[in-house]
Amino acid sequence: MCMCRRFYSLAFLLTLLLVSTISSATENSLTIALGSCAEQNKEQHIWNSISKMDPDLFIFMGDNVYIDSADPKDMNAAYSMLSSNPNFAKFKKSIPIVATWDDHDYGLTDGGKGFVGKMDAKKAFVRFFDYPELTQISEHDRGIYHTKELSINGKKIQIILLDTRWYRDDLQKGFLNKEQREKLNLGSHQPSWDKNKTMLGEQQWDWLKSELQKSFDFRIIVSSIQVISEYTGWESWANLPFERKKLLDMVYDFTDNTVFVSGDVHRAEISKLKYKDKTFIEITSSGLASRVYPAAPNKHRVKDAVIAENFATLNFSDDKNLKVLGSIFDSKGKLKLSINIPAKN
Repeated sequence: MCMCRRFYSLAFLLTLLLVSTISSATENSLTIALGSCAEQNKEQHIWNSISKMDPDLFIFMGDNVYIDSADPKDMNAAYSMLSSNPNFAKFKKSIPIVATWDDHDYGLTDGGKGFVGKMDAKKAFVRFFDYPELTQISEHDRGIYHTKELSINGKKIQIILLDTRWYRDDLQKGFLNKEQREKLNLGSHQPSWDKNKTMLGEQQWDWLKSELQKSFDFRIIVSSIQVISEYTGWESWANLPFERKKLLDMVYDFTDNTVFVSGDVHRAEISKLKYKDKTFIEITSSGLASRVYPAAPNKHRVKDAVIAENFATLNFSDDKNLKVLGSIFDSKGKLKLSINIPAKN
């Protein structure tokens, strides 16, 4: 009797596993939600709107909390406050999350490699998010760059999460005064033409190149700061133009079917860049729960920026051919912008 029950249980479990595998293999849709800039002292009702999209994964793209301190107590307190938020806590229980950081959860506004608290910031970050791809690098003296892999109908999707803080050199201050900048909605930085300055650091560049040479059907490159926009005065890859060109060249040379996603700017927008004979698209979603800012100049912007709290989604469908739709929603879940992202099949 006991042995029969044991065999019955094993057979039942194997049946469940088989059904689960078949279901996963024939699934032809996938939704990834993303956003950034979530002040932990806000109510954050936006998580309820994101939940209604039933995402398979959420990507936090930086400023996931606002710390702005080198004190580990402040770091832990910020994450503790986010954890205790009932809207976020409910969301986190049901939706897997991956993340990178930006300056405010790194611990220093516009901070780079010289920030004295970065090791403590990394410990607090890894402890809070706590998923395998992240925790396996927790003990190494390196940034938090890592990857996550998903699949749809046997097609492989790679998410590359960059670290634009740990190795980044200091930025160059602009020459305009505050009044001049405010009239133009510009930040306080200007491009540096010093070829020795780095965004990612040699170790991360080597890692990125090796990842881009792997075989995937689609890639999402997560940068906490914008890649495509140019010379806004705010933090972006354009402040280190040689590094920006290096990134675009590397993506151009080694991969197709790629979209950039970014945060930081406290608004949302879609940017499109014709680069050589390829077109690069960037979805920027910033302002999950934070003050929103006017749109800075961006000649690559598609339509108008969304000046409201927002989140974005990437919807994948695969009925013979892989299709990708990028969308931006306001905090109530109203569609504001969308774009079809080309995918070669």
